[in-house]
Amino acid sequence: MRSCTVPGMMMFKAPICEYCGSNADFEKWADGEKYGLYVCDAHQSLGERDIRAYWHMQGLTLIEDIIEIYPSLFMVTDIAWRRLDGKLNHGGSIAKSSEAGGAFAINTNGDISLPIVIDGKANVKQILIDDIVNSTEVSQDLLARVKATIAHMMYIADYNAFKAASDEQWAIAQNSTDPDTMERVATVKRQMDLLF
Repeated sequence: MRSCTVPGMMMFKAPICEYCGSNADFEKWADGEKYGLYVCDAHQSLGERDIRAYWHMQGLTLIEDIIEIYPSLFMVTDIAWRRLDGKLNHGGSIAKSSEAGGAFAINTNGDISLPIVIDGKANVKQILIDDIVNSTEVSQDLLARVKATIAHMMYIADYNAFKAASDEQWAIAQNSTDPDTMERVATVKRQMDLLF
């Protein structure tokens, strides 16, 4: 029995709960495409916690979680942003996860970008918040609040709970003589070490 796990490539996993080994009732996707977890009904909340902890470790924030806090951001239909050559592009809107297979704001060392749908097409680009231009639809104040929310680590509570469960599992494994327990926990520890 595990109390935490790290998402992995779904194509290499059997559809069994990663916490208790029973038949999985749900797939929890970390990125909408490749990485995720299989969980049973009883462990669905742990799966959601570990997915959010994974997002935290990767600097990702699901766009729908941002929209929950700032619903007006989703109503913007004409985002303008400054390109590298200084010219302005117009016509962007915030991508929904359904349009992008998992739309995320990305925090890369404090540079925060949003997924923007270009010209109403399925073409989605990550645009730095600092490059988005003030307009009647989107103010710099709103963008500053969105950026601060993302920068202050929306999923920190999930990460802290995951880390505590991981540390507890590791302590149990170190005192265990059961090879299966030791290997299971060592695998999670290796996966975590790769993320940092």
